[in-house]
Amino acid sequence: VTFTATPPPPASPKSDVTVTKTATPSVTLPLGGGSAPITYAIAAKNNGPDAAQNVHVSDAAPVDVTFVSTSIGKGSCTTTAKAVDCTISSLAPGESVPITINATVNASGTKTNVVVITNQTPQDTNPNNNTASASTVVTAPALPPTPKPTPKPEPEICETLVATPKVLKGNGTSQQLKVTVKKGSKGAA
Repeated sequence: VTFTATPPPPASPKSDVTVTKTATPSVTLPLGGGSAPITYAIAAKNNGPDAAQNVHVSDAAPVDVTFVSTSIGKGSCTTTAKAVDCTISSLAPGESVPITINATVNASGTKTNVVVITNQTPQDTNPNNNTASASTVVTAPALPPTPKPTPKPEPEICETLVATPKVLKGNGTSQQLKVTVKKGSKGAA
């Protein structure tokens, strides 16, 4: 009896694509209105063991944020004001591709941006690391200080008022009354 060995079925390729993201931590809007710049730095990586095929990185702009331009280390991106969609045809095991998004923001608050990575390799061994988020705290401009009103000079408080004579005669003749204002031992105006 002759036995023929059946070849094992071909192994299905496996990869673990992951994405990380950072953002400008805080910006202040300009005085008088307008927008402030934000930069998002994204890294799309394949932890292996096999190459990841047709890797997709998608990023939707948060409310009040407008995407302006995108650059990618390998592959191509489509950028609109509200979304960035990047495609990397193949990502080798251990390979990381940087993506930079330049954006503007025109309202205060905390703006959180979320990025998602997917690929068409039959099996992604860890789907839990396929999203990343980063936040920017946007503050309103500080208003210039309003000048304090100049205080009016306070009248000088005198310590002693001396009138002489202390007693006036009620005899119908004109009399002189002398008043002296003193502050301490000195006379004051």
